Amino acid sequence: MNNRPFPEVFPVQLSAPAQHCGTVDATSDPQRRAGGALMHGLSGHELYPIWIAMNQRCHNPRSTSFSRYGGKGIAVCDAWRDSFPRFLTDMGDRPTGLTLDRIDSRGPYSPDNCRWATYREQARNTSRNPLHTINGVTRCLAEWCEVLGEPWTTVKKRVAAGRDPFVRSRKRRAS
Repeated sequence: MNNRPFPEVFPVQLSAPAQHCGTVDATSDPQRRAGGALMHGLSGHELYPIWIAMNQRCHNPRSTSFSRYGGKGIAVCDAWRDSFPRFLTDMGDRPTGLTLDRIDSRGPYSPDNCRWATYREQARNTSRNPLHTINGVTRCLAEWCEVLGEPWTTVKKRVAAGRDPFVRSRKRRAS
């Protein structure tokens, strides 16, 4: 693993002609560098590295995380991919202790599919976490263990053995 926080950071280009800042011609806009990249003055914001990392894992095949995101078809919506200020406006400042999370882990990074979540919520909202439906309610195993009062280790062993993970709970509720 390299020590750089963001592998191969690429310049984010706005699609031309851009209307985001009220400008049309990149060459006459003092907010733009040579090459047309927008200078928003927010690269020191605490969320800027999160925005860069989000774009990297979804759109840079050289990113170490690309296979789990962009390689599976997960993308950043055009509005966010092209504009850190738009991402910041839509998401707002990050509350202390929360991380960027996609509500539907198979969906894109977009305003209607992202939230600030706890590490616990995010760990439960992953494609690697199998979901189980009981009486029409779908939850991950850890949540079901909490709700039903079952020990996690016991339930995990039942699943590994191919048995009903909540057999005791079903028997208790039936009686």
